[in-house]
Amino acid sequence: TDLHSIVSAPSINIASNIVGAVCLGTTFNFTVSAISNEGANPTYNWKVNDVSVQNGNSNTFSISSLTNGSTVKCELSNHYSGSCNFSVLANSNTINAILTPDNTVVLSSSAGTDAQSLANNTAITNITYTTTGATNASFSGLPTGVSGNWTNNVITISGTPSVQGLFNYTATLTGGCNTITANGSITVNAALPVNLISYQANLENDGTVKLNWATASESNNDHFLIDVSNDGIDFRQIASILGAGTTSNQNKYVLFDRNPSKGINYYRLKQFDRDGKSQELGIKSVNLDIEQNVKFVVYPNPFVYDINFMINHYAGKQIKLALINLNGEVLQQETIITNSSETNYKFNINKYLPMGQYLLRVTGTNLEESLKIIKRME
Repeated sequence: TDLHSIVSAPSINIASNIVGAVCLGTTFNFTVSAISNEGANPTYNWKVNDVSVQNGNSNTFSISSLTNGSTVKCELSNHYSGSCNFSVLANSNTINAILTPDNTVVLSSSAGTDAQSLANNTAITNITYTTTGATNASFSGLPTGVSGNWTNNVITISGTPSVQGLFNYTATLTGGCNTITANGSITVNAALPVNLISYQANLENDGTVKLNWATASESNNDHFLIDVSNDGIDFRQIASILGAGTTSNQNKYVLFDRNPSKGINYYRLKQFDRDGKSQELGIKSVNLDIEQNVKFVVYPNPFVYDINFMINHYAGKQIKLALINLNGEVLQQETIITNSSETNYKFNINKYLPMGQYLLRVTGTNLEESLKIIKRME
């Protein structure tokens, strides 16, 4: 008689403390929930993805390293000895682990937008992040006037700040698995009193020097002072012109110097607020020793990426450019070789620049100019 036929077949079922989807890293506890005909000394061989991970006499098994779709089952065996030596095996049901990956958040707007600096009451460049796993997001640390929103796995931070200061913000993903955050900063500076879009000085046919400048907007602007110098160091005032106060309209100003000095004349334009604060807007030079006046034009201004400029009637062999912030720090320098009486060039900006005002200083043979330029939102 076949002894296998007189030994009742064993059976085994297992259960888990976890039902449904959980986060990665969750501990699963498995136990034998039902068993029959296991014999006197059963052995439990626990398997993950059909690979043995625990084999012994324990009818429980715990693990926290399962991945989504992992399978767990238990193989029961009992060895019968004596005149006939054999083993009886039985496999349990299979439990499939359903695990959700951790939330993720990645900056999707341009590099540097999460650490931007701008003037008060100026719209920020939108900051966006792409997310996975989350169902919403909360925000903290944003300046008044700026808010965050989560829609369809995209975080968008936008708005116009109405207060000054350094604001370190945090976007925290909610829902899904684990607490994931994105951090950044928004620096809000005092609003620019004057948004200068052009400043020029030209020698007229009658020997006078024509100065003209234009503003895109003005805030609390009392007046402009125009100073002149023959060495670029010692200046004397030649005129004062009233500003437009506070306005969002474009304004144009014109002044004639009818008694320029022989040689190079440096014209400095300064702006004064009604509270007495002032700022230098630029220096232009006109040389009365040369037949034709050098003309230096920057475009576009405001700019987004690179700075184009045109220089006319320049007799020198090279010019030097320096990009300077309002703290006087030289951010980038470049020397350009000139080769004709009318040339167009590009000053390639090689670093991220926050929005705001900068000074472009140009020096060369009988040429020295400083022009305020504005970096605008992309």
